[in-house]
Amino acid sequence: MDIEELIFPGGAFVTPPPFDDASPGDSYLQSREGATFKVLRHILINSSQYFERLYKDLSPTGPGDLPKLLIEEDAQTLHALLILLYPVHADATKIDTKHT
Repeated sequence: MDIEELIFPGGAFVTPPPFDDASPGDSYLQSREGATFKVLRHILINSSQYFERLYKDLSPTGPGDLPKLLIEEDAQTLHALLILLYPVHADATKIDTKHT
């Protein structure tokens, strides 16, 4: 099974950890087709002046809601960017599978 089958079952994008809803995060990034990525702002702000500018005036949309940034990229491109910016301990582009 390759990574595309795991992230795009049936052709739909499924947000993987560390960006899914169960992951820690204080805001969301939303791709142009509506996929959401839960992220930690300080990681993105410290990694990129682009995100620093985007987050400058961002606030929650309602009580208890996390702020959401709409990004004009598709989910696959946004995921690839986050993998590059996020400090992960394992190679997030590979999934450990056993081959028989």
